[in-house]
Parts: sequence; structure tokens; C-alpha cells
Amino acid sequence: MASSVNVLCPGGRRVSIKVTPNKTIQEILEAACSARRLSPSEHVLKHGRNTLDITLPFRLSCLPNNAHLDLVPGKGVRASSSIQLVLQAPSGQRHRKEFPVTESLWDVLEHWKPQDSSLQQDTGVPVCVIMQERVAGEAALKAKSLKSLRGDTLVRFNFDNDGETRTVTPSPAASSHTNRTDPTPATATSPSTTSTAAAAAAAAAAAAAAA
Repeated sequence: MASSVNVLCPGGRRVSIKVTPNKTIQEILEAACSARRLSPSEHVLKHGRNTLDITLPFRLSCLPNNAHLDLVPGKGVRASSSIQLVLQAPSGQRHRKEFPVTESLWDVLEHWKPQDSSLQQDTGVPVCVIMQERVAGEAALKAKSLKSLRGDTLVRFNFDNDGETRTVTPSPAASSHTNRTDPTPATATSPSTTSTAAAAAAAAAAAAAAA
């Protein structure tokens, strides 16, 4: 079921904004301000008496579905202009770098492509997974702004081919012992078995001589 919040804007007008678990309070603030042509840098969102932390995603904000918020003039904590991001490539290698929040997930992939061959595949749908959110396809990756992520976010990237996520791993070094088939050893006669047979033969010969 889709979630939403109701924002009471200056002037008494209400705006209903659809939200997802990973949508940040910053994005809700910007959507409310955009609907009323207001500046996000000059307004804050409040729930009751509490000013909301714009860096939190909706799922961590403790807000219920259909929460009633107030958009009021104010200078809250401004979002950072950059974000530390960790990208896990299909090879398993992790890349860490600080990016401007104005860039997209696609920009992050383009930055690391020349340095990681596992990001350079030309088949399958490119997919990024952040927490429980899945962003698939070039258009969606270009539309996903880093502004909606938190610092030190782990982004897992892979290729989805025919509905299945395909992991690209580097070829392991060949081992001289890998897949080697050892010949089956010849069956050897146990020394104890040989001794027992000789004793039995000697006993039989002695019995025949006595007869």
C-alpha cells in the first residue's frame, strides 16, 4: 500500500505527497515547496513541535502513514553538498569516493567504469540495490539523485539478464591440482593374507604326509 504525508503550507493550503520508505525528508520538503513555489532553503518541516531531520529517510523518521506535517519558514539543518558513497562492483571490489549530491547513480557508475572492467559489460540491465530499494535501467539510474541517499551508503551494482541478477567475477588463477584425476591404485595383497594362505598350505601338506 502506498504511503503519503499531508503537508500544511503557509496560507492554509494542504499538499498530499506520496512517499516511499527510502524517500528522504529533504525530498518531501522540496516537493511541498515546489507545489507552492516556495524556497526549500527558507522552510522546514515540523511534526507537532518537532523539526524534522531532512537527512533521514521516511522509514527512519518515525512518521506514520498519512502523517500531518507543517511547512513553516525557518532555517533548519541544511543537507550536505556532497556524500560519501561506497559502490560494490559485480567483481566484488568496493570503490569509495565523495560525490556531489547533484549527481546521479549513473554518474557514479560512469566515474568508476574505466577503472573496473566488471562495470563495462554491454549485456543485461544495469541494477543498483540500496538497502531494500532496487533501481533498474539506465533511465532510472539517471533519475536517482544522490541527494536521496545518506552518507556512507553501500550501493550494490550488478547486471540483470532475463530477470536474473548476473554476477561477474574474475577468473581464478589456474591450479595445477585443480580437476586432476588420480589413477586408481592397483589392489595390493595384504601381507597378513599371504602368511595365512602359506600356513594353511603347509598344514595340508603335513596332513597328507602323515596319512
